[in-house]
Amino acid sequence: MRVQDKVMLITGAGTGIGKETAHLFAKEGAKLILTDVNIDGVKETEKEVNKLGAEAISIKHDVSKEADWQEVVKKGVDQFGTIDVLFNNAGIYIIKPITEIELETWNKLMNINVTGTFLGMKHVLPVMQKQKSGSIINASSVAGLGGAPGHALYGASKGAVRIMSKDVAMEVKLPRIRFV
Repeated sequence: MRVQDKVMLITGAGTGIGKETAHLFAKEGAKLILTDVNIDGVKETEKEVNKLGAEAISIKHDVSKEADWQEVVKKGVDQFGTIDVLFNNAGIYIIKPITEIELETWNKLMNINVTGTFLGMKHVLPVMQKQKSGSIINASSVAGLGGAPGHALYGASKGAVRIMSKDVAMEVKLPRIRFV
């Protein structure tokens, strides 16, 4: 029960990895701030983790919007007093040959996958720095490590998340704040 009573913010908690992570940490005794643009999905996740005994709140959240991040952090801290873990999980997966990627598609994916991760760290780190502890988990992918056909867009976003995570970890330099 290493996360017993720890407050965990999970983006993209309405489906997939985010939803499964919420279930796992609920069983381990964490308190959960669950966010997603899919409000119905994240409310369903909240109901499911409540049945597992977790204390949780769900918030509609577009990770690419700074005002949404400010609201999520405020609501989370107001509800639970702190944020111990940030799981920057929200993301989209688009695979296309580079010649078929529209600029609008490029910007949308980068705004969610990269800007969303940046904004999460920007707004949650001050809470962790104040308490001098915390963990930040930024979802990347093997697609960010090496090339693959059709992955120029997605791979670029996950490579950016990987390097940004390393850069911020070196910048923060607090021994009790870790990046995964």
